[in-house]
Amino acid sequence: MNGEVISFYENFTCLADKCPDNCCRAWDMPVDSETLERYRSTEGKEGLKLQLKLTHNKEGDVVLRTLFGKCVNLSKDGLCKLQCNGQGEYMPKVCRVYPRNTVAYGDYHYGMIDLSCIAAAKMFVETEGRLEFVPEPEDMPIYWEINDVYDDFVSDLRADLDEVLGYLWNAEESLWIIERNIFAHVYAMHLHLVRDDIEGARYMPFEMEALEEMSEETRPAILRERASDDMGEYPFFPMSFINELIYQNIPEDYLRLYHSKVYKLFKSYKRQFGQITESGADRAFMGNWMEICEKYDWLMDKMKSYFSYKLQMNYLNASIDYYVLEPVLLAMLNVQFLMVFIITADGKGDRITKGLFAELIAENERLLSHNKVFNSEAMQRIRNELF
Repeated sequence: MNGEVISFYENFTCLADKCPDNCCRAWDMPVDSETLERYRSTEGKEGLKLQLKLTHNKEGDVVLRTLFGKCVNLSKDGLCKLQCNGQGEYMPKVCRVYPRNTVAYGDYHYGMIDLSCIAAAKMFVETEGRLEFVPEPEDMPIYWEINDVYDDFVSDLRADLDEVLGYLWNAEESLWIIERNIFAHVYAMHLHLVRDDIEGARYMPFEMEALEEMSEETRPAILRERASDDMGEYPFFPMSFINELIYQNIPEDYLRLYHSKVYKLFKSYKRQFGQITESGADRAFMGNWMEICEKYDWLMDKMKSYFSYKLQMNYLNASIDYYVLEPVLLAMLNVQFLMVFIITADGKGDRITKGLFAELIAENERLLSHNKVFNSEAMQRIRNELF
């Protein structure tokens, strides 16, 4: 065996009809090629019924149809009709494995749990300290295989991820400075990789000096504008940028239909912060955040844990396209959106319990991590406006 899984991988149990936020709602259920072929090869009336359940989403992927935001296979009692009828082989692969997420990067296997599942999010929140990994189970199935990778580069990414996580957990600076320095580290790696210099990309320092070779003019704008000492305690992304993503890249009708909890939070967000000027947004955001962290002494460590989870979930994806910046930027974006949710919930009088924290994580994951269109648009805006 050559792999590892997150420590609570084998302890997960689906809540089934007891789930308060069923995973058969609010997103596309993509149909993998193997299951699609099974649909198409089924003859007669049964085959026709199965194929009528298929459609295409905006990206052109084959997905299961939805009715009022719910999968057509979802029964009134919150269970999957296919599974209840003994037709589990017709469930798309993602439905059969969710929320477990096992990937083979060449010869290396990696198993995670998707926190968009509320049961998984609660397990994550209950896990103390730094996330741990254990050897993969002997019978662990691999659901996603990425074979066209360079095994040595996968090993380099694993080693660098260990370095990043070690710095994240051991640095004494605030999370915002840690984020900035991790970005500087990864950006320095990126500069070597675009020059096809894998050797030079190894083990960059975690400090702004990692970019000493760059002139001030060629540094990304996000570093030039937010690296000074007086900006060191501000969030990585300007709140004006986050605000634009909320109102320009997340359609209100989509939220109302598919993410009612987030829709209500964003309505409250607008009421609470709608009058704050752009110049004062970062200071107001951080002021609110620090007040919340003083009330809940466990919160900052859990935010570190969530940041590390996002890095561990996606960092090795850079082995596909060598673009190491994207998983880090999206991880930091997820962290900052979660902070917005927490600040807004606190502002409307909610007590930030660990249970609510888990719910907000699950909502955050559903809204951002499972939305390819949003991620693509957000990355494009980051490149255009912050680089």
